[in-house]
Amino acid sequence: MDEPVTPIYVDLASESDDPHVTVVPSLCMVCHNMGTTRLLMTRIPHYKEVILTSFECEDCGNRNSGCQTGRVGEKGVRYRLEVRETHDLARQVVRSEHATVNIPELELEIPPTSEKGEVTTVEGLLHQTQEGLTRDQEARRHLQPQVAQQIDTFLHRLTACVTLQEHFTVIVDDPSGNSFVENPAVPQKDPRLMVNTYQRTHQQNHTLGLAEEEVEVVVEEVIEEEEEGEGEKEEKEGEERIPEEEAKGEERIREEEETKVKEKGGRVKEEEASVKDDVKKEEVRVMEDEASVKEEEASVKEEERRGKEDEASVKEEEASVKEEERRGKEDEASVKEEETSVKDDVKDEGGLVKDEVLVFPTVCDRCSRPANTNMKVIQIPYFKEVIIMALHCDECGHRTNEVKSGAGVGDKGRRITLTITHPQSDLTRDVLKSDTCELAIPELELCVGGGLIGGKFTTVEGLLKDVRDDLAGNPFLAGDSAQHQRKRVLDTLLHDLDKVIMGERLVSLTLDDPAGNSYVQNLYAPDPDPNLTTDEYTRTEEQNDDLGLTHMNTEDYLKEEVEEEG
Repeated sequence: MDEPVTPIYVDLASESDDPHVTVVPSLCMVCHNMGTTRLLMTRIPHYKEVILTSFECEDCGNRNSGCQTGRVGEKGVRYRLEVRETHDLARQVVRSEHATVNIPELELEIPPTSEKGEVTTVEGLLHQTQEGLTRDQEARRHLQPQVAQQIDTFLHRLTACVTLQEHFTVIVDDPSGNSFVENPAVPQKDPRLMVNTYQRTHQQNHTLGLAEEEVEVVVEEVIEEEEEGEGEKEEKEGEERIPEEEAKGEERIREEEETKVKEKGGRVKEEEASVKDDVKKEEVRVMEDEASVKEEEASVKEEERRGKEDEASVKEEEASVKEEERRGKEDEASVKEEETSVKDDVKDEGGLVKDEVLVFPTVCDRCSRPANTNMKVIQIPYFKEVIIMALHCDECGHRTNEVKSGAGVGDKGRRITLTITHPQSDLTRDVLKSDTCELAIPELELCVGGGLIGGKFTTVEGLLKDVRDDLAGNPFLAGDSAQHQRKRVLDTLLHDLDKVIMGERLVSLTLDDPAGNSYVQNLYAPDPDPNLTTDEYTRTEEQNDDLGLTHMNTEDYLKEEVEEEG
């Protein structure tokens, strides 16, 4: 009865019989006739979900294409590429509508556009700039000859960059995190490409439509000015009344002195009368106190009599208390057992039950339909707590899992090196790899960044299999568009990884985590492991900036936001 659910974002595959292309008639902005727009919602491996658009008008031949991302990333991204050789010009570039492109050597800046994003190359970015500047150059030579001459000089330098007569640097800064610059050296590091992620500022969140509307703040200076104005007004009125009061000053002084003398005399008589009244009241109070003392003595005697009567009942209660104590000692063993079980089940800090799996509703990443995410807190021995989250969509069958540290960013970075000497035991070690951790295998010249496979809680063997599967499924490395030489290098790397997984080759693994949230199991714990070394180091300024710690403010942050808006 249930119909199969088709995901909104499908995997990109050339052999698919149904590419899920949506055709929509739309207006051509050149000839104003109806053209055709094709939409493809797909998922690019090792990147994210994108919407590819293509417009074509049969009447005038107008064509254009675009690329839009499905959602805004958690952090901004900045790519810095040093262009030195011809293959650097052929690198693929995904530029979103929020990205800014800079070439410092040419003092060129391509600002964000209101149009759709695009998929191009480094050379394509330069050619687009050339075409835009030469479009109206003939008209400018007649109307603005000086401006046209400056543009010709710039175009000459731009041509020198396209032909690599001059080396230059391309910087792509995208606060939405949806831009991308190809690394042809994958899975190794590219010495000419630097990738940094950063926390967006309040202004950037506001530009992306992520900032909440701020409540208007009443300026206190306006209130102070109004109070100062009222004070000045009162001073002026007082100065006008001074001349009139000086004329009547002496007469008023005399009258006031006479009145004061009379008032003093009356007050003396009133004070004498009040003193007499107080003496009488005090005598009455003394008599009342004597009567209350007698009553209290009688009540004390009554209490003593009752105390004697209660002694018998007290002795009976003591006997019953002793009996209860005896019974309580018998129950202590069972109570202690219950307390032990409760302490094992209850979380000390968060109030979460260790053995309980928390379930909360969310949305499937693939089909965008309601799904449930399961979350559980696990304490790793000799390390710290981690949070494991897993999603399973009942509609499309999509499954994902993610591991997060429950202790935040550590005070120092952590570098763990594991030397595999006994594959049967070393490949079964538990491994916690956070999403900020970099994996390196020097013997294979392999370096994998934290964004390739994300956070994982698995074994050494499972981690190597995930790396192998991701590399083998990358269409840019192993697909039809990959170069023959790159395919050969990848095949050799995958063959070597298979040998390591099967235990036929011994290598060393290095996990470098600036956040200090990665972990490899120590088989000799609590004693040192001879095949495992752990080093802690102080993070660099660049690493603190990537983790969002440089500009983090936990005090008076609301005040700073108000000052920035002002």
